[in-house]
Amino acid sequence: MGSSSASAVKNPYVISVDPSHGSIDIPANKAINVIFNENVTLNNGLVELKSSSNQSVPISLTLGKQKLRITPNCLLKNGEKYMLYIHTGSFKGLKNNYNKLFISSFRVSLTPPTSSKVYFQVLSPEKTVNGTKTYSKYAVYQKPAYSAYWNRYLFYHMVNPAVNGTNGPEDVYRIYKLQNIVSNSSYISPKPIQSTDLTTPGNWEKAVQIAGNPLMGGMHGYEMVNSIFYYGDGIKFIPTMNLMNEFNKLEIVETSDLLNPKNNSQKVAKTVTKYIWNGASLT
Repeated sequence: MGSSSASAVKNPYVISVDPSHGSIDIPANKAINVIFNENVTLNNGLVELKSSSNQSVPISLTLGKQKLRITPNCLLKNGEKYMLYIHTGSFKGLKNNYNKLFISSFRVSLTPPTSSKVYFQVLSPEKTVNGTKTYSKYAVYQKPAYSAYWNRYLFYHMVNPAVNGTNGPEDVYRIYKLQNIVSNSSYISPKPIQSTDLTTPGNWEKAVQIAGNPLMGGMHGYEMVNSIFYYGDGIKFIPTMNLMNEFNKLEIVETSDLLNPKNNSQKVAKTVTKYIWNGASLT
């Protein structure tokens, strides 16, 4: 444990700290938990966390009776040594006296933890695309390193049968929502705690963005899916209803035809869209 200059029981002093003094291989998102010998209240609250290069780390303090929780407001640097300073007079004890200086140190792990796996789940009845078996809606579960929550990407088949107008005809797959979820057991029975829409423009819109022209060739066309394939750890697989698939890497590849809006039988271009989850993020 770190050094404390408290010499009498009447003075509040630290009896334990986690991570303990001199600890190594500490996660970069680790909160620091301090326990005093008695209940304390905030006085000037002067507590500092500094790197070995003397850079201050922004922190938040949570105090409850004897327990003080110090939470860094950012990820700590891998391999870096950090010093914790609880300065004299930061906290007041039961007899209106104050703590003395307490110092402790720890070192963050050299490498971040391995990212979690990716899970793929079918959510809707079977359908076909050009004779190939597939489904209309999927969920992809992925947990970023250091996060307490899972990301759930909802990926679905979108059909607009309209023959005329700016909204069709189209037949495509899209990620239409990203949810931040917490579950009671890994990815089993996930319970969404919030939902955030994820914008995924169609391939015509992507082409417009690249070209910087609001109307490619003076027109706006429509997109029709030609094929969609699924690869888990580099091996093509066919999704199965009611089965949770586990991978280190998941890839969904969609090939689409872009059609002339004035002549839906005329193919103007072909595009390939790839969604890749590598356990840490979507790329």
